Amino acid sequence: MKEQERQYVSQWIEKAQADMVVAKMIIDQNPSPLILDSACFHCQQAVEKFLKAFLVSRQVPFESRTTWNT
Repeated sequence: MKEQERQYVSQWIEKAQADMVVAKMIIDQNPSPLILDSACFHCQQAVEKFLKAFLVSRQVPFESRTTWNT
């Protein structure tokens, strides 16, 4: 994998980890059903970003709406 691809994978992983941190903060703060919906949203976002990191690492093309340079 080229260095540019490695950096792109790292960006996706970093953003996914940030979503997981937010989800955990929400869950730890107040586990009410309404608030848990927001935690689930961030978990879903993290999964998407981890999947994109995996696809980039395997050089599988996909559509992305980000403005990051590849």
